[in-house]
Amino acid sequence: IDGDISSVYVGVSGRSIHSMPTEVQHSLNTEQAITQSLLDNIKSDATRNSLNNYDTIDVIPRSYTIDKIEIRNPVGSFGTDIKARLNLIVAKPTILINLKRVFTQQTQIKGLITTAVAVADAVLTADERSLGCMLVDMGAETTTVSIYRNDALVYLVTIPLGGRNLTRDITALGIREENAEKIKRNLANPLKPAADPVTIDNIRSSDASNYILARTGEIIANITAQVSNAGMSLNDIHSIVLVGGGAMLKGLDQEISDSVNISSNSISVRIASSIPSQL
Repeated sequence: IDGDISSVYVGVSGRSIHSMPTEVQHSLNTEQAITQSLLDNIKSDATRNSLNNYDTIDVIPRSYTIDKIEIRNPVGSFGTDIKARLNLIVAKPTILINLKRVFTQQTQIKGLITTAVAVADAVLTADERSLGCMLVDMGAETTTVSIYRNDALVYLVTIPLGGRNLTRDITALGIREENAEKIKRNLANPLKPAADPVTIDNIRSSDASNYILARTGEIIANITAQVSNAGMSLNDIHSIVLVGGGAMLKGLDQEISDSVNISSNSISVRIASSIPSQL
């Protein structure tokens, strides 16, 4: 690319990233048109409700109510009273401090983008966002869970567990982390201990599988617990979409499906390998 880059948009993720629901209400003196400028002012007001010791990364609308009538996009509507239900995406100040240390005056931060929200825009279909969907972005160190329903982000949280935890558990068998990672990747089905185990680098496959299965069960339990933390039930979830390097663990999608459908739910589970044609 020719020329200098003077400004950039930066994706933000990390252990402290989570959503915080808030409401802002504006009473207008007379009936008037709801403008984008008014909505922007409401978003600015919402940031004043941030928790102590957290910075606001983004403000995402859930719904608006105009004169007691709920409306998804109120721009152009008329009314005397507007109430906004919003999600603040917040993070520890250290994230922004570290980002500012990276960039110089020659290359400035033009805007912050919540990575989990950008991923959802890329991989979720319109039906998934509308009917109720859990997006699980499983990386090496963390797993971010986002829940969507009625075309809006309902909940977002980052769990401090990821694919590397499985690898580190296998090192308890007396091997280096590099070898543990290779074993994890080469097992035919790491979540199903083999009846006739094979030996990989002097480690029985069934022993490695037992460690992987135990930690995966903990991660899945933490993921599914977020549904109730969001004030919802599994009946509100129509599908689960998996992304991230950790989601590539063989058999993980089926293990999650077995876990969430144990009570006769009909939740579909898929791995997002590409951007869907229906957005």
